[in-house]
Amino acid sequence: QFRYNGVRLCTYFMDHLIELSEDKTFKLLLFKRCQREHTRRETLINNSDETQNYMRGVTMFIGDLYARSSAPELAEYLPQLLLTLLSKVHKENLKCVCQVLKLCGSLLESHYNKTKGDDMNRVMEELKYCLNSDDISVYVKELVHNILDMQKRGWTANMPSVTNTPLVNPYLNTNLAEK
Repeated sequence: QFRYNGVRLCTYFMDHLIELSEDKTFKLLLFKRCQREHTRRETLINNSDETQNYMRGVTMFIGDLYARSSAPELAEYLPQLLLTLLSKVHKENLKCVCQVLKLCGSLLESHYNKTKGDDMNRVMEELKYCLNSDDISVYVKELVHNILDMQKRGWTANMPSVTNTPLVNPYLNTNLAEK
């Protein structure tokens, strides 16, 4: 909730704050901070659980900000952040990568298709590779499979199929479709 509100506030400021000077806009200062966190990614991932948690938070924030602003500057940071998280196969890192890709995978892939960059392909390949790990729970593997399937479907969510099974209330043991 905090990240969501923080991103909304940042996008509002980027759009509505009066520019004091060319090099002192809110957007520029925010992007410089994102760049600074991006350059620290290797240090953050190789330290304590607390710094890894911080890195996941930064990655989610930048992903959410990119999804709302579509700023190409942010698109350049995200694949490297995701690859850094994938370098330490851990359930929380994989969940974060899946959340970011669910949020803005379509935008990232579109950006990299236009710029002829290969970073998104590397992210998806690393994600596939993580499925071979025995240290990952079935739940996390299912998340990864869902993201890989979403990408194959052009980043559309899998819609549940409609069946012709009758609606039954297990507590009343009656068929609701008959009523």
